[in-house]
Amino acid sequence: MVKALRILGYLWVGLAVLVLLVSIVGGYMAAESFWAFWDWLTTTFSPFNIANFIALMVLLAPAFGIFILAEKLERRQLSKRIEAAQREHPPATEGEQSG
Repeated sequence: MVKALRILGYLWVGLAVLVLLVSIVGGYMAAESFWAFWDWLTTTFSPFNIANFIALMVLLAPAFGIFILAEKLERRQLSKRIEAAQREHPPATEGEQSG
C-alpha cells in the first residue's frame, strides 16, 4: 500500500511537471518572437507572481498529501512490526541477565 501511494505521488508530480512543460512550449509557440516569449516566461514564473505560486501549490497539494499519508502508514506499519517483535521476544528481566 505504501509503495503504491509513493508511486501515485511520483506520478502526480510527473504529470504536474508535464503540464508545466506543455504550458511553456505552448507559450513559446504562441509568442510572436523569442523575446516576447522570454518576457511572458519571466513574468509568469517570477518569484513575485503570487497567483502562479498559489496555482502551483494547488496543483502539487495532492502529491504532498499522498506523500504525507504514505509516510504515516509506513510509520504505523513499522510500529506494529516492532510491537509484534517485542511480544515474540520480550526483553530479559534483571534475574535472567545476571544469571
